[in-house]
Amino acid sequence: MYKIMYRRQWLKAIPNQRDEAACTAFALCSIINGFKDPKYKAEGLEREYLNGSDFFALVNSKYPEDIQGPLTTTQALVYAKEMGYIREYTSLKQDQTNYEVFKLMLKAGALLLLNVNKINWDAITPSDPVAKYTLGSVPHAVACVDYDDENKVIKILNSRWEEFGDRGYFYIRAEDIPQMVSWVNLVVDADDKENMAKLNYRNMVSKAIKIISAQRKYGTEDEQQAMNFANSMLRKVCLNQNHQYNMDKKKATDFINKYF
Repeated sequence: MYKIMYRRQWLKAIPNQRDEAACTAFALCSIINGFKDPKYKAEGLEREYLNGSDFFALVNSKYPEDIQGPLTTTQALVYAKEMGYIREYTSLKQDQTNYEVFKLMLKAGALLLLNVNKINWDAITPSDPVAKYTLGSVPHAVACVDYDDENKVIKILNSRWEEFGDRGYFYIRAEDIPQMVSWVNLVVDADDKENMAKLNYRNMVSKAIKIISAQRKYGTEDEQQAMNFANSMLRKVCLNQNHQYNMDKKKATDFINKYF
């Protein structure tokens, strides 16, 4: 294994996306958390981590149910910028997808959201290896967090927990970057030290909605109505969402008239 000396603090826990098709959300949240952590640690504070599952659900909630699904890199980055989690992002050109450019970006304090070619090895057969190899290749989003000049590798944080690779990380050699990396986005941190608590606001409201939704099945019919009303109000007022499970106007009015 390569021994890379870190030039920045990093995450206290390696994320695990499990079977969720949410690698983009997890990779971007790792970058955001990596940006925010040093600011909190410098003041001796703890922060609520931005969770990939919650971020995935928040971005998806902006779209109708029938088109919700795995996020594109652009969807995740646009949402993160709109929310103030990041200040800016930009896609690198093909001729910038190389070790020296990555090194410059990382030294400048930016981090890189990469799409790497992930191969479904089970789809490859001796009878048709080339075609199967091409069909089995899908992009997997990861965070590029460091570089090593001695070994000429970049260090990648995955979202498969610490049991995968080198305790959750893997490495790409400089000469393999053009073949292995299909898309690169440079991500710049937001200047948000004064407003850190606000950054997790929607994330925490979303968690509250999830908790209410999970407990709804244990309530009486009236209690379920109350939980549905609470979720509807939180979604509409706090998250500006017209969710498919929102109460319609008549049900909401009937509920208010019954209890207030």
